[in-house]
Amino acid sequence: MEETTTLLSFKAGRVDFNPPSKTAYPLEAKGRITLSRYNDEETPLLSFVWEPRGPSKNDPAIKTEDFTIFPKEAEWVPVSTCSTGRAYVLKFNSSSQRIIFWMQESPDPSNSSTLTESDKKIAKRVNALLQDVHAPENDEDDAAEPTGDIEMSEGANGTSPAQDPQLVNLLRSITVPAADSVYGATNSGDASRVLNIFDVYSQNEMIAYASSLPEGHPTLACLYELLPEGVSHTRSELLDVLQSPQFSQGVDTFCTALRTGSDIGIGRIVARELGYEYKGEGMPGLIRGLAEQLRTEDSESNKADDDML
Repeated sequence: MEETTTLLSFKAGRVDFNPPSKTAYPLEAKGRITLSRYNDEETPLLSFVWEPRGPSKNDPAIKTEDFTIFPKEAEWVPVSTCSTGRAYVLKFNSSSQRIIFWMQESPDPSNSSTLTESDKKIAKRVNALLQDVHAPENDEDDAAEPTGDIEMSEGANGTSPAQDPQLVNLLRSITVPAADSVYGATNSGDASRVLNIFDVYSQNEMIAYASSLPEGHPTLACLYELLPEGVSHTRSELLDVLQSPQFSQGVDTFCTALRTGSDIGIGRIVARELGYEYKGEGMPGLIRGLAEQLRTEDSESNKADDDML
């Protein structure tokens, strides 16, 4: 696990959303949100972690939620329709993902449902870090951590919370042997027109590939290690993840960030994460880099076979 430096930490709980009634219900568990940056200065990604605190830490049913967020990918927005407490939505701009939280810092004694100045300062700092993990901190953004908790018993209207993106793990798991598909895109000159990884190697092809691997295959073992925490390392669970809307949404989010993040060098970061030679920004750079990696691996494999003859 990469080392991180904490930038901001504050108390907040999770909110459950009921789609039929369009009502959000605050969960009782006490929690904390921590925003951190990775100590690798070239990595502009933000670590956004919600974890239980107090007695809730010992409840096995309450899991830590860990999000890795690209610059400008999300916003921290107050829920204006919440009349019984102070709630915010982590809103992802590149997808429909919405995760709702309720503030557990000390409320205004005169009105526990009104956002406090501390809430607003925290929100300003969160949004600054979501824009740029290296955003400087100043007196206006500085939010000292108040003490105390609040309870919130009624729901608030909101939007559906997202599942854990697990974006870094998902993007790493995309590197499966799709040589023919990748070669086709690069050799035909179509790489510049590819907008999504699924345009080159479909979700169904990924599922078929994972299904075809024999038990004990090194690639299968590697894919198991990339499954979200708490998920059993079985082929059935792996296929469930690959078929899930969260996986598809995670790939879409990653591709959007790759296409729009060339100004901050996202392509170079992805190349380092996936272990291929950097071949430029955007989807063309990703495809050319992966294609070159696959050609190299094929050549080395063929040479090894020849040496054995």
